[in-house]
Amino acid sequence: MRKLLLAATALLVLGGAAKADVLLTLSGSVTDHSLGPQSTSAPCIICGSPPGGAQPAGFGYNDYKNTGNAVSHNLYSDNTSSSGNTTGEGVLGTFYTVGQIKNAVNANGIDVLIHVNTTSAASETLQLFEVFDVHNGVTTRIAHYDGPTLIGNIANNGNGFGDWILSGVGIAANLPLTDQIYFHAVWNGAVDGAEHFWLQGDNTCPTCTPTQQGAVPEPSTWAMMILGFAGIGFVAYRRSRKDPGPALAT
Repeated sequence: MRKLLLAATALLVLGGAAKADVLLTLSGSVTDHSLGPQSTSAPCIICGSPPGGAQPAGFGYNDYKNTGNAVSHNLYSDNTSSSGNTTGEGVLGTFYTVGQIKNAVNANGIDVLIHVNTTSAASETLQLFEVFDVHNGVTTRIAHYDGPTLIGNIANNGNGFGDWILSGVGIAANLPLTDQIYFHAVWNGAVDGAEHFWLQGDNTCPTCTPTQQGAVPEPSTWAMMILGFAGIGFVAYRRSRKDPGPALAT
C-alpha cells in the first residue's frame, strides 16, 4: 500500500513537468475566410510555398514540391531557412524552439491551420498529424491527430486561407522556452497543388464545429485517480480488519 501511494505521489510530481500526448481537435471545413491568412505572425511549417507570401525572419519551413504523380506525403517541418528548405519524404528537418514559436504567433498556445488545394476529385485525406517535444535530448510526442479524415471536401479552393484547423496545442505555457519542437504530417489522395500547414495563435476560430476531439489524461490526472482508488481500497481494508462480521451461533 505504501509503495502504491509513493508511486502515485511521484506521478503527481512528474505531472507538473511533463505534458500528456493530447488528442487534437480537427474543425472544418471553414468557408468564411476566418482562418488566416498565412502571414509573418502565422508562419508556415510545411508548405508548397507560403500562401500568404510572407514568413517571419528566421522561421523556416519545409518547402516541399508537390510535383509529378505524388499522391501521398509523409513530411516533417524544417526550421533551416525562412526562404524554405526542400526536405525529403520521411526526413527530419531542423527543430524550432518553444520560445521561437511563442514569439512568432504571440501566444502561449497554437492552432495548426490546413489549406487544401484540390480538384473535383476532392480526395485529400489526413492520416496523421503529430507534435513532438525534445527536452534534454529526450523526444516525446505531446499532441496528435489520428485519421483517416477526408479534408478535400472544401468550398474555397486555392484562396490562401485555412480550410481546417487543428487546435489544442498549449506548448509555451507548459514547456521550457528552450525545448525544441517539430511537426509531422501524413496525408494521401493529393491532387492539384500543394497543401499548406501553418501556425497561428490559439483560439483562432472559437466558433468552429469540431469534427473530432478528445484528450489523453494528464499524468497528474492519472495520479489523482490512482490515489483515489488506493484510498478507497485502504479504507475497505481497514474496515474489514476491524469488523470480523457477525458472530456464529453456538
